[in-house]
Amino acid sequence: MLTKLIRKVAYFIFPLLAGLVFLSYQLFQSNEMLPDINANVVSQEKTLTGFMYNESNIAHIKWRKVNDLAKYDIWALGSSRVLAFREETFNTSFYNLGYTVSRIADFESLLSKVAPEKLPKYLILGLDQWAFNNDWDNEANQSISETWAVYDEFPNYSSFKSLASLMVRGKYLPRWGARGETKEYGLNAIVNQTGFRRDGSIYYGSVTDRLIAEKEIQSEIFLDTYKRIESGNRKFQFGDKADLIILKELESFLAFCKEKKIEVIGFSPPFADRIYDKVIKTGKYQYMIDLPDQLQEIFKTFNYEFYSFPNVGLFGSSDAEVIDGFHGGELSYGKMLMSMLESGSRLKEVISIDELKYHIENPVNRYTLYQYY
Repeated sequence: MLTKLIRKVAYFIFPLLAGLVFLSYQLFQSNEMLPDINANVVSQEKTLTGFMYNESNIAHIKWRKVNDLAKYDIWALGSSRVLAFREETFNTSFYNLGYTVSRIADFESLLSKVAPEKLPKYLILGLDQWAFNNDWDNEANQSISETWAVYDEFPNYSSFKSLASLMVRGKYLPRWGARGETKEYGLNAIVNQTGFRRDGSIYYGSVTDRLIAEKEIQSEIFLDTYKRIESGNRKFQFGDKADLIILKELESFLAFCKEKKIEVIGFSPPFADRIYDKVIKTGKYQYMIDLPDQLQEIFKTFNYEFYSFPNVGLFGSSDAEVIDGFHGGELSYGKMLMSMLESGSRLKEVISIDELKYHIENPVNRYTLYQYY
């Protein structure tokens, strides 16, 4: 009787264990489990890194890149809204540190943990409008705290179920052999061809492919942002005035950069035209309207440049060139850079206006300026 019970339990347990081992191996093969961080950091190949379950590991890889490798002359720093800047735009070394920090208070914290000799000569600084809204800052402070300093080696339980689902739907084919043979790190890179390039910039892959192929989605990509504006949440909390403490934190960071002889070029990332129109019409975001003048005054104090771009139409782009309500594509950001250069930006020292103009006029598609995936 006991033997039969053991057999029944074994028949039930062994397939589950075998499945768990198989899924674990595939998560390992895809670099979702026990990711080979060191290989990714030092690789000079044209890699694509997109983790589906441990996105926080991206910040750690980026921090390691600027700390462990040779000095990059130019950094782009900020949230996901600076990720469209590419190394091909510049005539000297560049790295995109977007998606590592969002809160103003975290800027100085990150740079202070980089070896002084590795700090950049130029810093393109993206300042999200909502970063100066205390209601958003308090919310973000609960979850964002030096994520670049650590990384997760193991995905959570839900990742096993998600991977099994991807395999059943034919979205992921099992991988065997040596893990180092692939240049794609993470399931998002493998399945969706979406992730971060070697220079830290983002490749949207299947996202932009779908937008190009299905033009009707162009109107749908703004629906989520509309809901945020109407509800006053998820970065779009209402506000009358920018928080003075956060403005002081920015002053402190710029003073730090001045001391380290870093040339800062600041900008407010643009919204899609129809999104900014919606923001203005609500009458509930006065701080966004007043903010550019406040930031301009602070940057002038340090003899730094600051550019305000509330919407993409201001520099000749359009909603056809944005990824969603508040992320512009590479072509859009190329046009934004051109606007800065035409205004006399110091970036003219590290950007060829003629080359940038050529790529703006001859892009890969309406979202992408240069080839590489």
